[in-house]
Amino acid sequence: MSPPLGTRARARVAAVCAIGLLGSALSAAGPATSTAAGTEGFLFADVLARGDADSTGEPCESVGGSFSETEPLTADGTSVSVLNSAEVTLTSPTDPSDSADFVVRGKGTAAVKQSAGAVRSFWFLGDVSTTSTSTKGAAGDCDYQALSRAATSFTGQYRRGFLRLTVDSPGGLFYLATMRGPTGDVLLGNNPAGLLTYDVHLDPGEHRVDLQVEAVVRRPEGAGSPTRAVGTVEFVGTYARLGGSLGKATGNGRSTVKLPGARSCSAATLTTKLKRKARRARQVVVQVDGKRPVTVKRPQKGKKVVVRRLPATQAVTARAIITRKNGKVLTTSRDYVACRE
Repeated sequence: MSPPLGTRARARVAAVCAIGLLGSALSAAGPATSTAAGTEGFLFADVLARGDADSTGEPCESVGGSFSETEPLTADGTSVSVLNSAEVTLTSPTDPSDSADFVVRGKGTAAVKQSAGAVRSFWFLGDVSTTSTSTKGAAGDCDYQALSRAATSFTGQYRRGFLRLTVDSPGGLFYLATMRGPTGDVLLGNNPAGLLTYDVHLDPGEHRVDLQVEAVVRRPEGAGSPTRAVGTVEFVGTYARLGGSLGKATGNGRSTVKLPGARSCSAATLTTKLKRKARRARQVVVQVDGKRPVTVKRPQKGKKVVVRRLPATQAVTARAIITRKNGKVLTTSRDYVACRE
């Protein structure tokens, strides 16, 4: 489920002003619902449209609905969805011909997996769409705005380690990812387009994750021409203990080289082990982040290959390159988080 890794970035702040948007949404949704031992959370979908007062000071009138939907979020890995949509027409109180039509839709899908009383992984997909059409465009007297939003919030226990969050955004949408823990707030992501990866050091204890996606449009400049904001933003969070792996090894060389579940933080090493099929290989090279290659000229089952002097404060990727006796080349790789901040 996890997308490929992208650019890594980190940011820690004492207070996150932008979290107020999500905070107001979550307050409107009501209190979180208890779902599993040590974990509570919910999904939230919100659609709204509003028009400010016109030049006379009278509020722009609306016909249609704007409302919220919530669903409890379990912590057993079950995927939960919430969908909300509305069609709204806003009209100037002094000019009935000055109106705007909005179609707004927000859908959120999420899953949280807990193991041994602690959160291990989570996934959230915010799918939002807002369309606006105005009879007079910029010449109209009312300043219209519509929004569709999907969000989730859940609180759970974490062990000491790292959380890797990947965010895949097409751009053109507002998104926000924050985490509140025992030592303060962490801004994980805020609006950049593309595929980004954030590594966040976790102190043991309770942490709250807030994720939201918004599609906002205002009155179109041109009359009759629709303005749209539409797209999906995907968040994937994976926990790993200090120096641990964020997932299983990948590649067609897994049957030849076994990459470990964690690197050694105390020794600053990574130890791999050759498997039975190593006897078919002419050479095995193990390297970390493309550096410090260790070459085995006569591969044998059970032989250990140790890569040393690994950086303690950096996430790394180990890769094994296997050259078989027939000339075929196989590879396998695995990602590991840092040993400390």
